[in-house]
Amino acid sequence: MVEGDQALCAAVDIHLRQQGYTVDYAHTGEDGLHFALQNAYDLILMDRMLPELDGLEAVRTLRSRGFSTPVLMLTALDGVPDRVDGLDAGADDYPAKPFAAEELLARIRALSRRPRQWESTSRLSAGDLELDTELAALLRPAGACSLSRREKQLLELFLRNAGQTLTR
Repeated sequence: MVEGDQALCAAVDIHLRQQGYTVDYAHTGEDGLHFALQNAYDLILMDRMLPELDGLEAVRTLRSRGFSTPVLMLTALDGVPDRVDGLDAGADDYPAKPFAAEELLARIRALSRRPRQWESTSRLSAGDLELDTELAALLRPAGACSLSRREKQLLELFLRNAGQTLTR
């Protein structure tokens, strides 16, 4: 959650943790962008008006770098042009403040049900390495080999999160 209002973070934290979510917090746009680039998140809650870096620019930067993590942009700017700007910048949803905790949780659940990527994901690659996720096969110019279920899961995780530091 990238939110400049620490009191709002504390209030939302209670509801998210009660639902079993683990939450990291940043209070500036720069910190939020840094966290998002260094960690694999299932969802990002992003305020639009942040110190150091505006939420719109943070989301644009993430999208320009190929990050497909769903983003809920939380903001008091709720005019039609503001919502259009947020969605065009790459936000997946744009609930306005103030919001009911139940609605925020429902929006999070809705985004969590969506597939992680729109494009076909049966083949992933990095350099000359290619993974066929359906066949659990590792393909290279020198040949192919089959992978165990665990090997395939790990390699798929690494390829889907290229350029990100993953926790154990």
